[in-house]
Amino acid sequence: MKLMKKIAKMLFAASALLFLLEIGLRVGLGLGNPVLFEPSADYGYFPVANQDVTRFGSHVVINHAGMRSAEFADTKANGTRRILFVGDSVSFGPTYVGQDEIFPTVVRTEKNRKSVVNWESLNASAPGWAVGNELGFIKSRGIFEADLVVLVINTGDLMQPFSVIDGTGSFPYKRPPLALDEALFRYGLPKLGLAPGTSADHGSTGDATNALPVSEVLASISEFRSIVEHSGARFILLYTPAIGDEWHKPIWTAAHESLDKWARETNCDLVDFSSALNDADPNQNYFDGIHLRPTGHAIVARKVVSKLNALN
Repeated sequence: MKLMKKIAKMLFAASALLFLLEIGLRVGLGLGNPVLFEPSADYGYFPVANQDVTRFGSHVVINHAGMRSAEFADTKANGTRRILFVGDSVSFGPTYVGQDEIFPTVVRTEKNRKSVVNWESLNASAPGWAVGNELGFIKSRGIFEADLVVLVINTGDLMQPFSVIDGTGSFPYKRPPLALDEALFRYGLPKLGLAPGTSADHGSTGDATNALPVSEVLASISEFRSIVEHSGARFILLYTPAIGDEWHKPIWTAAHESLDKWARETNCDLVDFSSALNDADPNQNYFDGIHLRPTGHAIVARKVVSKLNALN
């Protein structure tokens, strides 16, 4: 009888501890409530519409169109200027960068400080996307009456194939049953090397796994630009470099040079942040050599605002 009571107490204590840990992970880190995605035959996948999530202390809001940006009317109001950013996790911002700190939001905020017109910023971006995904998106869904479309790419995108997901890992289709489940299977086991860290098949790694020819990616950018300009909007290509030894290999240097040459030959409006983001200590601007810290987002936003001011 004493043994049974001892076991019961131990089980109760363990259950209470797990309950408190579950509550702590949910309230403290936002685990158990990840940003959800849905598949698309046209553009691979996209965030599910109408989400409001707080993860690792940062706010993530997904509007009715599945974009990480403020709500907007489907029909643009008179006196409104609209910018559409299309990109991957660089413009989406990892979920540990707050909604107000990602550069598509900062650009809107700064433009509206002294403008007589209302500026809207739409952020049609998804982590892991390639140029092929981004092209598929505007082919399928158009440019949302934007006056200006900014295609955001980074080094890995220059040879990245079309990206798909299977609804697990970092790209879930549904919420996990428990925050503990997410902590273990999305973060704990992958960090220990006991499970894959992501379910995305996109190959945007420094070793150029499954790489496309740069010429094929540039052709997709050309098609993207053509769609934008035929829709009556201005096109800008924004490039942020990936940094670190794996990205300094000759294959990536050559890819960047090909981009620069193509932009000159086609008179493409290319905004290259290679110097701006590398002038300071890279650790101040990057989390991991690809994704920008708030300071990096601020640098990009300032230059984009300056570019817009020069266009007016």
